[in-house]
Amino acid sequence: MKDGVAENDILRPSDRFRFSELGKSRSPKLRDKRGTVISVSRSGKVTVLLDGNKHPTTYHKSYLEPLTEGK
Repeated sequence: MKDGVAENDILRPSDRFRFSELGKSRSPKLRDKRGTVISVSRSGKVTVLLDGNKHPTTYHKSYLEPLTEGK
């Protein structure tokens, strides 16, 4: 585990994601939002496009987790 994110939870561009428990607690209005990863920086910033939004937003990688099938 590194920076609160397990190695198998690495996000890559075009991955679908949801907010992690930390992200949900810090941003309650976004708790049910899903989206697509646009880019990931080395510093831990992830640029995403939330479903229904026209413009991308940037979050720390610890706020996000990959969306697996069935969830």
